[in-house]
Amino acid sequence: MTNPSTNFDLAIIGSGPGGYVAAIKASKMGLKTTLIEENEIGGICLNWGCIPSKALLKNAEVINLFKKSEEFGITYSNIHYDFPKGLARSRKVVRRLVGGINFLLKKNNIQVFKGRAQIKGPKTLEINLSEDDTRLITAENTIIATGASHKNLPGIQPDGDKIITSREALESPTVPTSILILGGGATGVEFSYIYKTYGSEVTIAEIRDHILPNEDDEITVQLEASLTKLGINILTNTRVLTISKATTHLVVKLETPTGIQEVSVEKVLMATGIVGNTSNIGLENIGLSPQDTFIEIDSRMRTKISGFYAIGDVTGILPLAHVASAQAIIAVDDILGNHTDPLDYTYMPKATYCNPQVASFGYSERAAKQLGLSVNIGKFPFRANGKALALDENEGLIKILFDSTDGSIVGAHMLGPDVTELLAEISMTSKLGGTFEELSQMTYSHPTLSEMIKEAALDAHGHSIHM
Repeated sequence: MTNPSTNFDLAIIGSGPGGYVAAIKASKMGLKTTLIEENEIGGICLNWGCIPSKALLKNAEVINLFKKSEEFGITYSNIHYDFPKGLARSRKVVRRLVGGINFLLKKNNIQVFKGRAQIKGPKTLEINLSEDDTRLITAENTIIATGASHKNLPGIQPDGDKIITSREALESPTVPTSILILGGGATGVEFSYIYKTYGSEVTIAEIRDHILPNEDDEITVQLEASLTKLGINILTNTRVLTISKATTHLVVKLETPTGIQEVSVEKVLMATGIVGNTSNIGLENIGLSPQDTFIEIDSRMRTKISGFYAIGDVTGILPLAHVASAQAIIAVDDILGNHTDPLDYTYMPKATYCNPQVASFGYSERAAKQLGLSVNIGKFPFRANGKALALDENEGLIKILFDSTDGSIVGAHMLGPDVTELLAEISMTSKLGGTFEELSQMTYSHPTLSEMIKEAALDAHGHSIHM
């Protein structure tokens, strides 16, 4: 057996969308690179987050298409939902992608250590490969990409059975008869759609004014109406007080705007935010102290300690997979001495994959007003688009904010079918310095959903043709 190398130009702790991208980039640029992963290659996103949840959301989409098949002139005698089979499909997708990443790591000659890393000093890491196998390595630079974990509420601890996180939700082959989802962010909303489609009685409890509280208010109000019509019970301005276990169910006491309510459910799903994975990785050995469990970085992903970088969810800046990957590229370029433009987190795309989907970047209408920005707002509803009507997907709208002085794109907010795929066009236009004119003057093929982008841009000055 070949003895692995122990001296590296770059060591990366964590193999999620930040870690493995950094490793591949660094190796391609000539750095001798090692990637250290305690659990599964690909991290939470690939194994227990972004990818398997999207596979289950596709299952739910197919079921809901069957449910309204009569509108398309198609009838059937019976429909059977096989959740375990759908779950198995999600795991198959994961295995294929993990295999692909492992192939890329091997192809790029990246030394992978399967174990837990501890930072021992400025250039020294200890890797616990097993109980009786510990390895010391040196690295000129280290990127910390350890990710984040679910945040627990005071006095409420997941038990993996009745009180679960998204990890258990993506493992369990059974669908609860009823579930309370604590947190109305992207994770909570997506699971509410999955579980409701498969027959659960679903309640979302969100402590703020609306679900998806970081999205534009007009979008979230319409999404709440859509999910409510689906049969999901949404409680906003609501916080959990206690959870007690009965023989067959949980009794949850909630503080709502109308008073104290008790709900009885089979399970509770915790979707209340994240904490950085910064414990027991040796940060104290280099004098690096996390702030509220997260590692502070500058625009080049550098920490306060020379030679140490942090990327992804462990920074707490914007916990999205594509943000971690973008940060990874900048961190490696900084190590190489290459110039790259800093990331503008305000204009990072965000997506939620319920149905209708939500996609956005930039400032919301409320944020623009709070900042004193003068904007022209253009909107166009899906109900006025031919392709949307042909698809029988007419809920939602496209909303674009333009600077009233120079026409630049201030923000874009979408609710509707496949809007997560539509957003890139507006994002690219913004990146290239495009304005109201570029979006409104472009010719789109017909019929398409993307035609609504042109109509929304025209509407910003009252010139929409089809509304």
